[in-house]
Amino acid sequence: LDHTTDAFGREAAAFIERHQGKPWFLYLAFNAVHTPMQATPERLAKMAAITDKQRRTYAAMMLAMDDAIGVVRAKLAATGQEQNTLVTFISDNGGPTMEGVTVNGSNNAPLRGSKRTTLEGGFRVPFLMSWPAKLKPGVYEKPVIQLDLTATALIASGNESTGDGENLLPHLLGEKTDAPHDALYWRFGEQTAIRMGDFKLVRYDGAAEGKPGTLLGPALYNLSTDIGETKDLAPEMPDKVKELQAKWDTWNQGNVVPLWGGKEKRAKGKGGKGMKKKGKKK
Repeated sequence: LDHTTDAFGREAAAFIERHQGKPWFLYLAFNAVHTPMQATPERLAKMAAITDKQRRTYAAMMLAMDDAIGVVRAKLAATGQEQNTLVTFISDNGGPTMEGVTVNGSNNAPLRGSKRTTLEGGFRVPFLMSWPAKLKPGVYEKPVIQLDLTATALIASGNESTGDGENLLPHLLGEKTDAPHDALYWRFGEQTAIRMGDFKLVRYDGAAEGKPGTLLGPALYNLSTDIGETKDLAPEMPDKVKELQAKWDTWNQGNVVPLWGGKEKRAKGKGGKGMKKKGKKK
């Protein structure tokens, strides 16, 4: 028997070695740190200082993923491909921390909310890119979205973009100084969100506040000063609420009716990953 995360890393490294010397694409989708919560005894022992059993297992599973990524990166270096390989890392959603999701020991602080919500804790995730021959180390502050990976990878490999997402390379290289997107949009059943500049308008599952079966909002937050979405500015900025809602409504006209994640599912806490629709700038 083998630990799945270790096996994923090993097989990915073998793929890289087999395909050296020719173009290749590898999509490595770890299931860690998703449930079921299972870790190797050796890694659990390294996390012995964490008293909560679930959190300890979570940390050990995270260590396994870090180790596997290290195996992949080491193989790139050993085969002489590290400098000219575009490597990206991103999670699919924030940690599941509320009623109605399969809790795994995550902690989204200082963000509010959980996986399966349109709050920042639901979809703000780490996003890393490495391409030593092309990109210098740094931090890019402007909002981007998972869809941008598609366009960026296609352009980097000499292909044309499909129109989904924005090619981030000119922005990361300093060739473009404007934000990649005028606004970002989300829709997950009845839950909605739009971010334009520093402002975010959101409707979200009340289970995030211990009120399952309710839809809360619209609430308006300034993320530049309130990343935890603690102060609702909607009552004092009604014009901004109208502006963002109108922009979201225009974007939503081109979407199909949600197929899941609606009122019935939300009330029962069974929304799953839902239809979290992500949009590019208009």
